[in-house]
Amino acid sequence: MAKLTSAAQLFDIKDEVFKEVEVPEWVIDGEPVTVTLKALSGIDRDQFESSAVSINPRTGKPEPNVANLRARLLALCIVNDDGVPIFKGDANALKLGMKSAKAIDRLFTIAAELSGVDLMGVKSQAEDFGDDQSDSSTTD
Repeated sequence: MAKLTSAAQLFDIKDEVFKEVEVPEWVIDGEPVTVTLKALSGIDRDQFESSAVSINPRTGKPEPNVANLRARLLALCIVNDDGVPIFKGDANALKLGMKSAKAIDRLFTIAAELSGVDLMGVKSQAEDFGDDQSDSSTTD
């Protein structure tokens, strides 16, 4: 077993994970499309999970932000041959969200697993954050 001895050694490791997935609902020239999914980096995953919680402007409390959630994750994870996301910006994520729900859900499940995204954990964090903000602290 190799032992890590320096930060530089870790930073040189190529740990990107890719998975090709056939999408029979999406057809070009009579052939099903294959997309490449790339696992998110730690920073990208944290940003995505942060975007899954928003502050309700009426109540000031955090709540899950599930609007177009699946397509928002896929917009980050569907990449070209160079590993660069092919969907840029919220408008493209919105258009992606208008595609087959069955295809999006299947790809989302795979992308979330590749990236270690825990949406139930995000929901719990939002609820816990809200509880922390509304509860008064007591000392014994």
